[in-house]
Order: sequence, then structure tokens, then C-alpha cells
Amino acid sequence: MCIRDHRGNFICAQTMWTYGNPLPQEAEAWSLKAAISWLRDLGFSSIAIELDCKLVV
Repeated sequence: MCIRDHRGNFICAQTMWTYGNPLPQEAEAWSLKAAISWLRDLGFSSIAIELDCKLVV
């Protein structure tokens, strides 16, 4: 996961690892949940999230 400002400049990033071999849409959904929790913990309130999986969106 990568956080960028409104100009696209890098702010910070985080990675995660899980056991198993999930389907792509499952992995994307878990990543979205983790990203939202991470952003909330960092105190962000106005965000835009980009995903690769249309099934999750």
C-alpha cells in the first residue's frame, strides 16, 4: 500500500503478508480493509483509494 499526496508525491508505504493462496479479488478485498484501517490509524479523513480489481470496487 502506498500513500501519495494530491500531487502524486510519495508520503509512505506499508506491506502485508498472509498465509495461503487467495483468489485475486479476495487478496484485493483484504488489502482494501487493511488500507482503510491503516489510514484511519494514521488520522487521514479525506482519501481516494485506487484498486486494480473491479469486482471489489
